[in-house]
Amino acid sequence: MNSWHLLFLALASLWGCQPAANKEISLGQPIRHDDFIYSAEQVVVYDSLGALKPEGKFWIITFRVDNEAKRVEHHWDNNTAFIVDYKGNVYENSLTAQQQLDNLHPFGWKAHYTTLAGRIDSTQLVFDLPRSVKQPYLKVRGDLLMGDVFDGRQFEHTKVKLFSP
Repeated sequence: MNSWHLLFLALASLWGCQPAANKEISLGQPIRHDDFIYSAEQVVVYDSLGALKPEGKFWIITFRVDNEAKRVEHHWDNNTAFIVDYKGNVYENSLTAQQQLDNLHPFGWKAHYTTLAGRIDSTQLVFDLPRSVKQPYLKVRGDLLMGDVFDGRQFEHTKVKLFSP
C-alpha cells in the first residue's frame, strides 16, 4: 500500500469518527447501531402499576431490537435505552417497575437479551418520570462498532420523540 492509500484511510477514519448531527425521530422509526436496529414502538403512561406507585408517572415504552446481521448475535439489556428531557436530565429504566409490569401483564422479562442474527426481540421498559417532565426523548447507548464509524456514530445522536406537540 502506498503512502496516498494510507493517508486516504487515515482521513476517512477521522471523518467517520466525527459526531453526526443530532437527529429527532418519531415512534416506530429506526435507530441504526451497526447491524442492529432499535426502535421505540409505543408509549403508554400510567399513574401506578398495581400497588406500585411512581414518584411521578410510569412511562412504558415498547422497545424493539432487530438484528440485521447475517451471523452475529446481539447482546443487550434493559439499560440499552434511556430517557433524556429538554434540560438534559437522564432517566433510567426502573427494574422494579419493569418486573411489576411483567407480573401484571407478562411480556417475557429478562435481565439480558441475546437477539440472534436475522431475528427480532422486544421488551417493555418502564421509566418513572416526574409529572413536570417536558419533552422526553428515548436514546440508546452501546459500544462503538464498525458500522458506527462510517455513519458518524449516528445512534448516539438520534433521539425518539415521546411527546405530542
